[in-house]
Amino acid sequence: KEKLVLGTVKKCAQKKQLCIEKINLIAKYEQINMFLRDQYNTNGFVYTPEIESYLANFIAEDVEGEIPSGYPVMVKLLITKIRYLYFLFIEQEEKALVSNEEMVELTRENIGIFSMDDYYNALFNLCFMTLSMEQEEKFLHYFSHIELDKIERPNLQLKHYYNTVKLRSSYFMTFKKYKEGLTYFDDEVTKALKENKEQTDFATKLAIYSEHTYICYHNKEYDRAMDMLSMAYKFSKPGFRDDVINCLKVLEIVLCYHLGLSTLLVSKCNSYIKNYPESYQPHFNEYHFINFLVAVNRDIIFDDKMQHHFLDLKSKVKEEDEYNYTYFTNNFSIYDWMNECIASYEAVKA
Repeated sequence: KEKLVLGTVKKCAQKKQLCIEKINLIAKYEQINMFLRDQYNTNGFVYTPEIESYLANFIAEDVEGEIPSGYPVMVKLLITKIRYLYFLFIEQEEKALVSNEEMVELTRENIGIFSMDDYYNALFNLCFMTLSMEQEEKFLHYFSHIELDKIERPNLQLKHYYNTVKLRSSYFMTFKKYKEGLTYFDDEVTKALKENKEQTDFATKLAIYSEHTYICYHNKEYDRAMDMLSMAYKFSKPGFRDDVINCLKVLEIVLCYHLGLSTLLVSKCNSYIKNYPESYQPHFNEYHFINFLVAVNRDIIFDDKMQHHFLDLKSKVKEEDEYNYTYFTNNFSIYDWMNECIASYEAVKA
């Protein structure tokens, strides 16, 4: 009896130790995942000194090699998420895409452990990833796997409906189907926002109004773009997606230029420079562009010298320097915009 009791106690102790080890593993990787997510929510995938130090000290060892087969499925998923974020921060998109595909497969194979929500979150991330890499065929393949009617809970169904809105919007902008995008937002999305006004969180509203702003801009409907931009500002909060707000502020200055609002344009430029977040340098070269506008503010909009100013700025700015976050998410490049302005001046003269 004593041997039996001791054997039972030993087995219980072993199980307890294994349980503690699993909990510690989950806690470790959850903490890393949360840190990376917080960094992304604040600045997007900007490689700041803080994130560089963190990646080197806490993550590098977990990126190399295979995930131990004995790890719990939950830990495997967390490590895969961390690898995905890690590769995005260091701008290795192909490896990030592979990690994303592994996330989708892991959640799909273990749907009894994970929820449909986990699976769809991974699937939506994968769709966005294929869009950022302009892989249309792969995007359409994964997008076809999204079946909202399989989600039973109404709040989750609404959440993922808005995710499909963001995906479609990004699809229209990535492949320059701007007219289709404007029709989609005007007809379906605006109606959905009105019907679900109380159930829609501020982050979703910020994302949708931001994308509607760019859709209007690409259709050269500048007044409407200004209206959508004002709506987006209403749902902005300090410390949440400051990168998105930064891009909107740049677009607001561009819209002021197109609408002939010279006084407001100079005011917005001065405000932007005063509050410019240093952590964005050197990735956000809009700063140099806006300094240029302030420097030539007497000639802005109404003077034919502007063409010469644009040509002078273009000669100093390398094209690849302007393909920044604004371009990748909204198909808006300041370098391309300058070329359009120069072409429009030439057309007027002709």
